[in-house]
Amino acid sequence: MDKKHLQDDILSQPYKREVWHDVLKQVFGAKVLYSPAKDISPVVADPDKIAKNIFELGNFYTADERLVGIYEITLKEDAKTKLAINKVGLRNLLRSVYKYDVDGALIVFVQGNKWRFSYVSEIRTEEGKKETEPKRYTYLFGKGESCRTAAERFLKLQDKRFFLEDLYDAFSVEKLNEDFFRSYKSFFENFSDYISKEKAYRKALLGSVAELEKGWQDDKAKPIRDFSKKLLGRIVFLQFLQKNYTP
Repeated sequence: MDKKHLQDDILSQPYKREVWHDVLKQVFGAKVLYSPAKDISPVVADPDKIAKNIFELGNFYTADERLVGIYEITLKEDAKTKLAINKVGLRNLLRSVYKYDVDGALIVFVQGNKWRFSYVSEIRTEEGKKETEPKRYTYLFGKGESCRTAAERFLKLQDKRFFLEDLYDAFSVEKLNEDFFRSYKSFFENFSDYISKEKAYRKALLGSVAELEKGWQDDKAKPIRDFSKKLLGRIVFLQFLQKNYTP
């Protein structure tokens, strides 16, 4: 499964169970998928009556023999809980299930032409309790959503024998930020290095074509570093505008 197909034809489209099954098999290596899905609505506490139905779709084991359950919750169209804003309330619907029955859970919440994916886990480790935070392990999919980042994170797991820890890393916002800043640092250093070696650019930014003893890290090369920071900052901002632009 390639990124474009996953992003444009699956994640950016309304939810379809049979299509999601393909993702579960190809990306997560799930071999146990129920047909028909198991209706677990009667055993799940839903005091606010926001769920239309709740299904268990299957499960799979990670390389370290951790059981990950797969679930689907369809919300009522008029439910007070909205997919785009309420992450904590939604995942609490299945808390009694993923807290005791599985080591982790992949959950999709469906409401109209939008659906939210959440990775949830509350396990005990040697260091103590390890729990995913609601706002940091969730992505909004469906009509009008870009889903580029999510597609990239999903495909990090494809065709791999991954551990439970890899699921944390794949969907963690902190991990994503680490990857971003690592990539940003590499671009900054390479771009600054290139400019510092070109006479025309040294002349434009420093007023001299003289070689720099320490390249872009030289004390006299501060204008080069400042230019690189400003240009990369503007590129990141333009990318943000492009990603969030709705025609």
